[in-house]
Amino acid sequence: MKKKTFIFDPARFFTFLRLFFVLAIVVCLGFFGCPVSPEGSSSVASTFNWSKKYVPGKMSPQYWQSIAMSSDGTKLAACVRGGYIYTSTDGGNSWTEQTSAGNKKWTSIAMSSDGTKLAACVGGYNYSGYIYTSTDGGKTWTEQTNAGSRNWTSITMSSDGTKLAACVGGYNYSGYIYTSTDGGNSWTEQTSAGSRYWQSIAMSSNGTKLAACVGDIVLGYIYTSTDGGINWTEQTSAGSRYWNSIAMSSDGTKLAAADGYIYTSTDGGNSWTVRTSAGNKKWTSIAMSSDGTKLAACVDDGYIYTSTDGGNNWTEQTSAGSRNWQSIAMSSDGTKLAACVYDGYIYTSTDGGNSWTEQTSAGDRYWKSIAMSSDGTKLAACVDGGYIYTSTDGGNSWTVRTSAGSRYWQSIAMSSDGTKLAACVYGGYIYASTDGGKTWTEQTSAGWGYWRNISISSEGNKIGAVIYGDQGVWIGTR
Repeated sequence: MKKKTFIFDPARFFTFLRLFFVLAIVVCLGFFGCPVSPEGSSSVASTFNWSKKYVPGKMSPQYWQSIAMSSDGTKLAACVRGGYIYTSTDGGNSWTEQTSAGNKKWTSIAMSSDGTKLAACVGGYNYSGYIYTSTDGGKTWTEQTNAGSRNWTSITMSSDGTKLAACVGGYNYSGYIYTSTDGGNSWTEQTSAGSRYWQSIAMSSNGTKLAACVGDIVLGYIYTSTDGGINWTEQTSAGSRYWNSIAMSSDGTKLAAADGYIYTSTDGGNSWTVRTSAGNKKWTSIAMSSDGTKLAACVDDGYIYTSTDGGNNWTEQTSAGSRNWQSIAMSSDGTKLAACVYDGYIYTSTDGGNSWTEQTSAGDRYWKSIAMSSDGTKLAACVDGGYIYTSTDGGNSWTVRTSAGSRYWQSIAMSSDGTKLAACVYGGYIYASTDGGKTWTEQTSAGWGYWRNISISSEGNKIGAVIYGDQGVWIGTR
């Protein structure tokens, strides 16, 4: 059974995060006014009323590149590669598209602690642009041409917004670090650190300490400065790596950088510690207990990892083997888990992931998604190019549900009691069930689409779903 090759699509993961965020808010509101339909198999009980919800500037499927926040968290700014800058003054609940700076290939944005001053830069794949600054929270912008049109990759700002630093790099493009001490009106090319493939830059709150990293297509080091960027030190202790991001504490003593693994420093970058507990992985799915202390995550072509302290420390669970894990689910108390493999089997655990059982009764298939009831007894899983399967005994035995048909199922969700389910098809429709998966209703009112992810409320009366590449979230209620 080796007909298909799985290719991990990061868009699926980030689309899920956007959907989860919206649905989490809806769930917390309690779905007032949504009556509970009686359990059964009738098409009326399983039919939802669907509407498409747009959240301008926040949920559009755009190439978001960078986001910045004021110290009190009320003001935010984000930029889109091949789009506009967006700002929010209410903690992200509503957003304004700031068109005055134009539609550009924005790569990075920074904000002062009070949120009034902003700086953003333009760059990209063999693309050059300018740095832009704003002193009124992003309403109006000034193009700072004196720093030149370059392939800017990252920009940072002191807490008062007077000191800035930006770096040049990107694919097949090297350059220098540039600094400003007057809010971006004039810039100095800092050649002491050399012309390199700079990827990211960070600054202490007072602007005196800086850290920058080299990466992208070449190996490189982390560099630090304690005099506002005039002089730089190559920090070789962390090694030459494909660094992609760096961050710094407000006083500049603590740093964190990533190249797949996370590295931290507590002495301004002089020495570094690699944080290997979760590793450098191709993560595909994550699940959490109701109290948030227990987590489980799975890796495509790797292992399952669990945490019992809210994600601070992780344990590699090798007993289930290294496989093409696609999806993982967890009971509300975190003791029961289920995970599925693309071109493989379903695996279950009753001890928080320490030991696993290969459930062969459901067969070796292209499993795509799995869901679990809050008590862990009921499960549902779907196959990419196959059927939906359900279990009522914690995954020990499975029933194939042919009534919904053999389709390219992408995602499945389950109510907390396991009686209500929803699943979506890539190149098809959404399907719902109110009898634990025995019968299914095709939700044609939501339309045909390349559905990628689906979620359901705890009582099963509201469904949310997203289409790949489409704007907005589809909400179904009954």
